[in-house]
Amino acid sequence: MPRFAVLDECWGHPDSERAFVARTVAGALACHGAVDVVTPGPPSPPQPDGAFRLISVGNPSAAGASWPVVADGALPPERYDGVLVVGGAPAYPAELAGRLTTGLVATLYVGGANSPTGDSDPMSSPVLRVDGGHRDPAHHDVGFFVSVNPTARTAPLGGIGCTDYILVLGGHAPAPATPAHDPARLPAAARWLIARFPRRFVLTVVDGGVTVWRDRSPHGWFGVGTRMDLWRLMAFARVTVDPLPGPVVARECIESLMFGTPVVVPGVGAALSHAAAGGATYRHVAALLDEVDGVSDPVRRAALASSGQAYATDRYGSPRHLVDAIGAVFGLPA
Repeated sequence: MPRFAVLDECWGHPDSERAFVARTVAGALACHGAVDVVTPGPPSPPQPDGAFRLISVGNPSAAGASWPVVADGALPPERYDGVLVVGGAPAYPAELAGRLTTGLVATLYVGGANSPTGDSDPMSSPVLRVDGGHRDPAHHDVGFFVSVNPTARTAPLGGIGCTDYILVLGGHAPAPATPAHDPARLPAAARWLIARFPRRFVLTVVDGGVTVWRDRSPHGWFGVGTRMDLWRLMAFARVTVDPLPGPVVARECIESLMFGTPVVVPGVGAALSHAAAGGATYRHVAALLDEVDGVSDPVRRAALASSGQAYATDRYGSPRHLVDAIGAVFGLPA
């Protein structure tokens, strides 16, 4: 059986889209052989982590570094048939990858300043992309897989008491004691939408809960404890507004489109291609309000729902496609 190593300095970070993407791609690679995940950290015997073995190679030995220098690292004894480096981090992963395999070394693009951007990066060939919006012919577009539970369409989230609402994702609590309904917890986009559409229900998802707004006032708060809860909110929304979509694949936008709910997002980043297929983009507040109003038109919404759902299902609905595409990069049989 082939053996592969995945090098990732951020493996397992909670609530990180980067970590979600890395685990999904590593899972696809694991369909072709055994996968060890190599990370910085105190050296220890390999630990199980789902389908993978987790190997720590040592703490960073210099201030500001993500990895230890190779001379100080506890190198895994195995030699691998191929290595996948998550991100384009500088020297140590490149040197470590060379120590671990004489086969192919590939890089998974996850955005950010340390990711491969061209031929000057020693890890730039080949580069795997999952974002779908790039135009670099030297990169391998392997697609991605995002799953949703279709039964989320069968019933709204319990207690909400409304459907056909504007759903707004994201926000933060300025202080632990701040009440759940305090507008200070909301992104600016949510506050503008609540003010602009007082006769519509606006639902805001913040810090593990959803608040129902109407007439510019909160009408209840409910916990969002599972992904299924979030999918139910998406499935019964008129439109999903995501002011801060994920930086790698904009996962929540894909999930919303899979339920036939159009998305409205800022005009930059990974969500652009999703909005082009089933929604709209904005660059300022006035455009945000206009686009949400326009997407809400029944005829336009029906067209966007159909095209967006077809796009999301075709591009992101097949795990087999991702498995085969990654295998092709490593020269493995389908």
